[in-house]
Amino acid sequence: MAFEIANEAFEKAFGKSGGKGEKELLDSFMEMLNKYLAGRKEWTAAAIRGWLRNGGTLCTFRCREDVVQPLIDDMVDRRIPFVLVKSHDGTTGFLIREKDTLTARTSISNVLKNLSGYCEITTGEQAGIIYRKAKSKDKTMLLLCGLSETEIYYLEEEAKATLPGKAIGLDRMSDGTFMLTCHGRSIFEEKSRFCESLMEARLIANGETADSLAKRRKKREEYIKEKTAGFPDKEGSMDSPVWIVGNGDKYVKRGPDGFEAGHAEEVAGEVFLSKELDVPLSDSAYERRMNSALAKITGHICLYSIQDVLEHFRSKKNFIRDAKETGQQKLIKSASAIVMEKTAKENGKRLHGWKKRIDEYQQNMGILITAAKEGKIPSGYTKTDILRLRRIMRTFGLDMNKAERGLERMSSLQIYEREAGPARVEDIEKLLAVIRGEDVDMGIDHTSRDIETGLEM
Repeated sequence: MAFEIANEAFEKAFGKSGGKGEKELLDSFMEMLNKYLAGRKEWTAAAIRGWLRNGGTLCTFRCREDVVQPLIDDMVDRRIPFVLVKSHDGTTGFLIREKDTLTARTSISNVLKNLSGYCEITTGEQAGIIYRKAKSKDKTMLLLCGLSETEIYYLEEEAKATLPGKAIGLDRMSDGTFMLTCHGRSIFEEKSRFCESLMEARLIANGETADSLAKRRKKREEYIKEKTAGFPDKEGSMDSPVWIVGNGDKYVKRGPDGFEAGHAEEVAGEVFLSKELDVPLSDSAYERRMNSALAKITGHICLYSIQDVLEHFRSKKNFIRDAKETGQQKLIKSASAIVMEKTAKENGKRLHGWKKRIDEYQQNMGILITAAKEGKIPSGYTKTDILRLRRIMRTFGLDMNKAERGLERMSSLQIYEREAGPARVEDIEKLLAVIRGEDVDMGIDHTSRDIETGLEM
């Protein structure tokens, strides 16, 4: 069998310019690739292996570290099989079938568009003020109460993609939980996938991947603390260098006189740091250039010695997200599509208040996924719906017995409404206390409006 790989693509991926020995190198690479694919069970590996068996050609492209995971997610959604490889300069390369090139370009464009998005994260009061001034005639704000710190972290991670160009408010309540304030109409716009992300947060933060998400949150908090302080060394001064590394091969080194950025390379089992950029403190764009370098790193951590840095790059694990977390995301996405289709058929053109819509959505999601877990067909759904979800559970090896708490939380979110405009957190605290039946002096007439239709502030 003859295997081919596009020469230009191969050169871009592996830094080869042709010449004597290229055929031997290519043959050796294809032999290793086929051995690798033969040992993999994923559908992506099977698709690439079958393509090569039939004489298909591979192409490749590279991307920044911060783009890798979003691109993987999008390509999986589009059913584009791929193999990840490391290029000569430390960046990640994707090997794909030649016939998927145009679809992959669409995928890349979509990911870059999402990454360039922006969702303003502020307080609940400020979010209300923003939407009071917005052009939308609908000024209804939703208050989502009882979210955990890890759930909020997940929603913050996803905010750019789920609510591009919008704003949300986050407030810590007196009991340690969080309240998220959002604009009702915005979260149900066609381009928004906020409701999906909300369900993902509830399931992932309380299921079998809860510990890994919590560790990711804690690591992020530690990094933000160090970044805010200017990356001090272990002694709390700026005299000694500090290396910022992450999931990929990029690094930033903060020194007494400026910073450098580069990547790690492994040659014959030894790791070397290759410098790409050197910026002195005197540079007028120092902060901007450093933030740009840091943005190319994901999963940031700070290290304080060159030995620790080399060991990090020598022993670090694959930085691709846990497959089970990806599986839970796919499960939520598929279940959400089924629920939305069912709701559209039942409601037709009838409109409901935003609170009622999200209440109905979370209840249906809990019912559907629980039924799929138990192998049952709930009223209003089909056998095909359930088999579709169970196939995802099986493909990603999801242990749904560990998802009990997540399923419970998917259906138990406290949701209230109020009109857009200023709203102090202390007033909301008092109002929630009244809802719980406590005797509180509100200083306002909290009985002037039915809680089911909205909370007057």
